[in-house]
Amino acid sequence: MKTSFLVEKVVGMSDTECVVDGAVIEGEISLGTEFMLCSQAVRLRSSSTQDRDGDDQPVAQPSSICLRVRKITAYRRELPILPSGMTGELVLEGNGGGHVQFGILLATG
Repeated sequence: MKTSFLVEKVVGMSDTECVVDGAVIEGEISLGTEFMLCSQAVRLRSSSTQDRDGDDQPVAQPSSICLRVRKITAYRRELPILPSGMTGELVLEGNGGGHVQFGILLATG
């Protein structure tokens, strides 16, 4: 099952881990979930990014990462799972944390 998480805020970053706030867009996130891709999720307005109806289309700039969920916090509690539609804080560890910023969509692949 595909899982995606929209980063709304980077709370902290070090060489080995990244702490982010955001929302689960698709699927559910559990401890050990590995995000393998990240792409820009904000919509840009230009004629080259609009479809035939004039609606904006997301501009994806995917990057390969390998970030594993080490901790999930929501409503001041540690949780084993964060379901679709919920917001929370994730502690991620692995490679690619430098790509993580506001508006990035993390995906399992």
